[in-house]
Amino acid sequence: MDITPFLDKKSKTPLYEQLYTFFKQEISHARITKGTRLPSKRTPADRSCWHGRQKQIHSL
Repeated sequence: MDITPFLDKKSKTPLYEQLYTFFKQEISHARITKGTRLPSKRTPADRSCWHGRQKQIHSL
């Protein structure tokens, strides 16, 4: 299963909130379950969307 979030850099919603919402929805719809491997921070096509956001994500 490919778990690659789409993040819109032009959105008024901060990238870390878009990422949080993506994973929250995937989990609530059972598309991400226990044991599912998540992409590394280098996997997304646009690395700048993920890089440097982990600290913000963990603070949610």
